[in-house]
Amino acid sequence: MTDKTAPEPVAATASDAAPPQTSAKRKRAFPAPSTNPVTNVLIADVVLRSVDRIARGAVEKTLLKQDSSTQAEGGVLEQRSILSTAALYGAARIASRSVPGALLVGGGLLAKTLYDRGRARNAAKAKAPKSEE
Repeated sequence: MTDKTAPEPVAATASDAAPPQTSAKRKRAFPAPSTNPVTNVLIADVVLRSVDRIARGAVEKTLLKQDSSTQAEGGVLEQRSILSTAALYGAARIASRSVPGALLVGGGLLAKTLYDRGRARNAAKAKAPKSEE
């Protein structure tokens, strides 16, 4: 005859533990400014957009200061057209919404970077004095 033993008890998992807290019992780490959730979302949206705009400006200015070949550091940002701004906004939206979009925009940026570097290298070669041998 076979020796049958009782199954060992299984340890409780996290899902078997205490039931999840209801929203009334949850403590907020950060108190919301308003009792209306729609107002809180609007406030958060305004804050995030403001921080995004400030951070973007700081990053752009820092990148322009690092490039010593830029003639007028501030002129590049102020001369951006509405069409250029809209195109950059659209590209950012496409890149942030899907992986194929991110690959498409990233590939386009990589191609543009390689094109710019090639043009700069050719311009440097054209400026260099030709050595006569």
